[in-house]
Amino acid sequence: MSVFDINIFNLLDKWSRFPYYQVERRADIFFAYFLPNILNSIKNPNDKFNMDLCNRKRHDYIIPEFPLWIGYQYEKGKIIPPLPINAEHIGDDVNDKDITRHAKKVDYAVIDTSKEQDKKVFLIELKTTNESIEDSQVEILAALDNEDENYKKTWRILLADALYISKNHTKGKELRKQLLTHIGADYDLLDEPGKRKKIKEWHKAINCFNQDILSNWRIIPVFIIPAEKGKNTKTLNEYKSKNKITVMDFKHIFHTIKEFCPKCKNRTEESFPLKEKNIEVECFCKLLENIYIEENKQL
Repeated sequence: MSVFDINIFNLLDKWSRFPYYQVERRADIFFAYFLPNILNSIKNPNDKFNMDLCNRKRHDYIIPEFPLWIGYQYEKGKIIPPLPINAEHIGDDVNDKDITRHAKKVDYAVIDTSKEQDKKVFLIELKTTNESIEDSQVEILAALDNEDENYKKTWRILLADALYISKNHTKGKELRKQLLTHIGADYDLLDEPGKRKKIKEWHKAINCFNQDILSNWRIIPVFIIPAEKGKNTKTLNEYKSKNKITVMDFKHIFHTIKEFCPKCKNRTEESFPLKEKNIEVECFCKLLENIYIEENKQL
């Protein structure tokens, strides 16, 4: 038997039953493949990802493990102190160790620049078990989606922070180049960014960009979770009801991607979920279904 004879989804399904095995760390690449389609299925038409971008290079607009510096305080969906936070608000005592210690990662950032007056950044958290949903993560992302006038610089702040956080990583240059290319900024304008030692200097450095590049951005927080009515969803659903966070569960994902699956494309709405878990998990769709069934059993 060769490695190609092993059904990888069957293996993921079986290993998902082990207490310390994190399915999302292995399955994230499969979610990433379908992310443009998933984001295009968002119900609010103004928040959809523009699939026309995918006619060029399908996944160029996805950045995995997008870094956030949580040096600001988040409380009940608000940033304290209020935005705009700019270089003058950041103390001189902030150093690399502080940034590294407080850096969090969002599973994916997806950039949509198809509309000049309505550019979007989707910040996406993926969960393959509701037990891993944390209110603190929900609060952070909810705080970034705010239409208040003071929040219009939010993307500018996140951009400068991400550029700074990556500066000491061996692969940081690639992240910076990809990120700046996606938003239409000239990487060379940062003027030897690796030598910038203070985060304040990074915030000041991006002022050299054309202001059109930094304006008209909306941040759309998205949570992909197994079951929308499962464990640990109270805070998440509160923000969803306020249109602060988009929530999609595996039932929604299943029906979004099944058309690409030879084994599931003819499944109807009524056929999901099955009464019992699939014994043979031959495809990604059935892996999602088994996780969904297991999560709902715990209600």
